[in-house]
Formats: sequence, C-alpha cells, structure tokens
Amino acid sequence: ENPSGIRESRVMNDALLAAAEALSRRNRGRRKLIIIISDGREYNSRTSYSDVLKVILNDEIIVDAIAVDAAALPVLKRSEQIHIPTQGYGDLLPKYTNATGGTIYSELSRTGLERAYAQATADARNQYTIGYSPKTPNISGEYRQLDVRVHRPNLRVFAPDGYNSLPPKQQ
Repeated sequence: ENPSGIRESRVMNDALLAAAEALSRRNRGRRKLIIIISDGREYNSRTSYSDVLKVILNDEIIVDAIAVDAAALPVLKRSEQIHIPTQGYGDLLPKYTNATGGTIYSELSRTGLERAYAQATADARNQYTIGYSPKTPNISGEYRQLDVRVHRPNLRVFAPDGYNSLPPKQQ
C-alpha cells in the first residue's frame, strides 16, 4: 500500500487481456486500440506477456502507452527492465507497443498526460491500414518479422514488428 492507503495493483497483463477480450467482440473491420496509462510494472498477473500478446496480435489490436512515474524517466528506463522476483517485471510498455505497432508517450505531469492522451487519440483517428499477402503461406504459425517503409517524407510509420499467422481452418 502507498501512503494514501490505496492498494496499488500491478497486474498489467491481466488488465490488457481483459481489454483485448472486450475488443475482440468488435467487428474485424473496425480499428482496435488500447491506450494504457501505466508505470509499466507487472507483478502477479495470472496471464503471461506472451499469452496476452498472442491474443492482441490475433485480434489486430494496437497498444499505445502513456508511460508515467519511473517509466517516463529516461535514466531509470534501463534499470526498470530487469526482473526482481518479489517486485515483478519492469517496464513492459515498450514491448507491447513495439510488438503491435503502437506508440509510447512519456509524461510526468498532469498537463503532459492530458497532452499525450489527446495526441494518442488524434493519431488513432488519422491512421491508414495497409496489408499484404505473403508469397508463401505461413502454415507453421511461426513468427515472421515485418519491416514497413514508405517513400514519402514527413510520414510517421508505426507498425508491428511481426506476426504469427493462424493455422489453416479445418474443413
């Protein structure tokens, strides 16, 4: 518990899984985005990062993150990425945003947090979706890396770093 008596929760994987499951019921044609405001710490979730990531990637959900507290401090970011058994895992926010093509915003003040949220929602409204079909089907379900590039100046590209394909449907 912190000094205000409010019990802090660090079950980020479970929270993201619940949000992803709620979004999975949306039509596949609609954009799916989770904006998480967190210090990036994970401790005591019942669900692992890799299991949550599989659900998020399968449902084509983008994770944007607004890093607060220690996760927003550049000097502390490296020390936050280690695992301490009684304290859980450090900053998982970059892992989720990088894997899904999302963006991470680092803010320390309330004004900065409001500005980051406004930017995240504006970015979500001004996105385009691209797709491709691989030359050879990925029936094994193995992870394939992606590298998305554009030849037009002044565009920001946010894309997942890869994907796992779904196994073929049984007839």
